[in-house]
Amino acid sequence: MFPEAGRQKGSALTVAVFIIVVMALLVAGLLALLNRQSGTLVYEVLGSRAYLAAQSGIQAGLVRLYPLNGTLGSCSLLSSGDQALAAPGLAGCHYRLSCAEQQSADADLPGRVLRLTSTGQCTGGSLATSRQLAVEVGE
Repeated sequence: MFPEAGRQKGSALTVAVFIIVVMALLVAGLLALLNRQSGTLVYEVLGSRAYLAAQSGIQAGLVRLYPLNGTLGSCSLLSSGDQALAAPGLAGCHYRLSCAEQQSADADLPGRVLRLTSTGQCTGGSLATSRQLAVEVGE
């Protein structure tokens, strides 16, 4: 009834193994792509948090330099060292604020110029990112 049945032994098994191998490689490639994308997303979120931590440092420094009485303070008013942030969105983040005082190089704007530099750093598990912001203010 099936005259060619003897010549077709094992061909279906070969095709099945080939399809399984191709599908396994496709799934492995998709998993690797998904893993890379999730790592990129984590770095992006930590980078945004580090930027906000650095910006918080700049704002905290400006609040100390410009009190409500209107006179410009000095760099000695700013505390050095890492300042941890307790806000829920910035847990695991801190900033380091530095200040340098110099005379203005602009003839139209004489007086002192203070340069605030804030470095925000956030960690999440084994990953860490940092961002640095600087602003110059004068009298």
